[in-house]
Amino acid sequence: MSVITDTSGNALTSIPLTLAESSESSVMTVRVPCVAGQFLSAAIDASAKVLARLAGSGGAFVDLAVAPISLTPYAGGTRDFELKVQALAIAGSLVRVALPVRVAYQ
Repeated sequence: MSVITDTSGNALTSIPLTLAESSESSVMTVRVPCVAGQFLSAAIDASAKVLARLAGSGGAFVDLAVAPISLTPYAGGTRDFELKVQALAIAGSLVRVALPVRVAYQ
């Protein structure tokens, strides 16, 4: 199993965040081991999105739940990715969401 780490090599098992409705977190950089055929992806949730891009690329952030990032072009290495979480509009009271981000075969 591929382990996502912070830039110091510490395994990331969870990142607790508190976000207001319709807001975004700050950008976080994570290190991802890359294997051909694997993707960086996230779970679909109606309350929030996990957005990512290759660190330093300046490219647009993509929603990992609907457009997983292929790791094949970077196979055999470890690459840094920038992540942020976008809280969506919610109806009702406080919402708690767990959004798994994983490296997996699609």
